Formats: sequence, structure tokens, C-alpha cells
Amino acid sequence: CCRDTDCTGSDICTVYDFDVASAYVVKVCRAPQTGMAGTGNAALGASCTIASDCSSGACSPIDPSNPTGARKCSTTCCTDADCSALPLGGTCRPLAGPTINNISTLVGYCIPN
Repeated sequence: CCRDTDCTGSDICTVYDFDVASAYVVKVCRAPQTGMAGTGNAALGASCTIASDCSSGACSPIDPSNPTGARKCSTTCCTDADCSALPLGGTCRPLAGPTINNISTLVGYCIPN
């Protein structure tokens, strides 16, 4: 998946693994799980502090050059068009993803307008 809309029902598109050989981040559709990102109630575009605040499992900075600044619930993406799910739209940008096996990853997240 690239975005939550690639998934069925209430499933979310989230990072699953990292292929060291190809440097490819693998994302999969999964149901939100207790204690993990995607367990919050905040809707897309709502203010958040961490991913688990958001029903989408993504809490992105409003200003990508200030990753510790104000944040809003967002979604994963592959193109800018994927960000149309946000109330005011957004721009798809590569941001720091999870560190897997001591390797930092980049994942496409919508930067909310």
C-alpha cells in the first residue's frame, strides 16, 4: 500500500519492514492494534503529539524543517494526490521513518496544509 485508501475497511497503511538488500521500506495494510499507532481517535488534520493519538497512525509535522514543532494527524503517501484525504490537502514528503535493524528509513507522509 501507499496510502490508507489502498486498504479495506478500517485498516491503515503502515510500515511493516525494511529490505536491507534493496533499501526498500515495506508498508502493509493492517487493523489498528492496542498500544500501537492508529489506536487514537483524532481525525485527519487534528492536532497531535505522537502517532498513537491519530486514528490513521501518522502524526506529521506541519513544517518538515521543524520535526519537533506543531503536528497534525496525517496519512502515508506516494504522491501529492494521496494527500487529498486531509481536510486542507497537503504535500507528500519523505520523512524519517522507523529505525529497523539500526538502519534509518524514509517514509512518504502527507505534510498538512
